Amino acid sequence: AVALAAELGVDGVDLNVGCPLPQARDSCFGAYLLDREKWPLLERCVAAMRRAAEPAGLVCSCKIRLLETAEATAELARRLEAAGADFISVHGRPRPAAERHRTHRQEAADLDAIGVVAAAVSIVVANGNTEYPADVAANMATTGCAGVMAGEGLLRDPLLFSPEARERADGPSRGALLAAALEYVDLAERHPPESAVLRSHVLWWLGRSGKAHRATFAHCGPYTPAQLGMAIQDAAAPEEFRAILRACLE
Repeated sequence: AVALAAELGVDGVDLNVGCPLPQARDSCFGAYLLDREKWPLLERCVAAMRRAAEPAGLVCSCKIRLLETAEATAELARRLEAAGADFISVHGRPRPAAERHRTHRQEAADLDAIGVVAAAVSIVVANGNTEYPADVAANMATTGCAGVMAGEGLLRDPLLFSPEARERADGPSRGALLAAALEYVDLAERHPPESAVLRSHVLWWLGRSGKAHRATFAHCGPYTPAQLGMAIQDAAAPEEFRAILRACLE
């Protein structure tokens, strides 16, 4: 996989050992490789990535979760670094039961535990508790990490890491969010993703909370929440999504 990615001209490849989804449990990948008996397999994977990456000069990284203790997490991080990982990203929550992977994300990440890992290896990137621009600097200061990554924070605010974001305490203006969203739709039109991907992003940008008929939105425009949910569900063509975004954000 790393050799194929190198042909595309990418800068690096990350091994995600953080995914807690039920399908990861069923097929034994993602966070289900964090069990101690799987560590030798992880080390072999990272070493193989390193060998394949060397000719192209790619960066190899590995994203993990917190284990039963911060010290155990640091031990695994040291082993992965020794196997060839250039940096380690640490999601500051332990692996939840597969059945509650959605609700588990509502619990705060343990930044102090990430800091223990950051003190043990050369380069650690913190993941978790990054919702607003101020969180970036605050998380780096708390953990001593070299950087911060975000998942859901960037889905709601695609401008979270932009230089302009440092000047604001809350989410982006509706105009800035609209511009970023329309840019994404243009890209999706030229490079079509799977059909559900664009719809999912529109739901994030408009601030959906909850599911089905219970869903609410931070940006509804002329719609009721139920009408907006139905409009997004019925939309298929990029131009239909553009019309919804403009109605809600202009």
